[in-house]
Amino acid sequence: MKISNKILPAVVLTLASTAALADEHHYPPMQFFSSISKDKLLEALRAEEAFSELDNDALGSPITIRVRHYTKITAGGSAAAFSSAVLSGSTLGLIPVVSNDDLVVNYEVMVHGDPIVSFEYIENFTDVDSLYDSDFNKLEGPALEWAESTVQMFLADVRDHEAVNELFSEYRFYFAN
Repeated sequence: MKISNKILPAVVLTLASTAALADEHHYPPMQFFSSISKDKLLEALRAEEAFSELDNDALGSPITIRVRHYTKITAGGSAAAFSSAVLSGSTLGLIPVVSNDDLVVNYEVMVHGDPIVSFEYIENFTDVDSLYDSDFNKLEGPALEWAESTVQMFLADVRDHEAVNELFSEYRFYFAN
């Protein structure tokens, strides 16, 4: 079977544009850091085809996704924590310490350590801990479940973000396969 010279360039052009379109939705290799369930978040992100190149050990990659969490004390939470800590201390720790804080999960896309874009997700939680519990910042229970569920919110936000898409387009321009 002989292919005409007029059809061959069109086929090559179509295949190249299809590969470019598929490559547009496939992000470049990126390094991943997380302060929350590192392996579980990495697995959830890599389940999305665009993030299949995301890796804990991508040490040479200039692009990094960093996930971290912290708490913001609310005004009511500060008063509740102080009064319940005093009450707990007066009973030698028999009564637990109650706190009410906003849990903030922050996703940053960085290039060479400089943040390009940041996404924050905030949820309010009330926590009850023993006075003798030395790790008040440890995530567990509903707070941990919510923090792990922020992956889907991040994927929805990053997919159409202009700065991120420009970054990946520039990366593809210079480092195309």
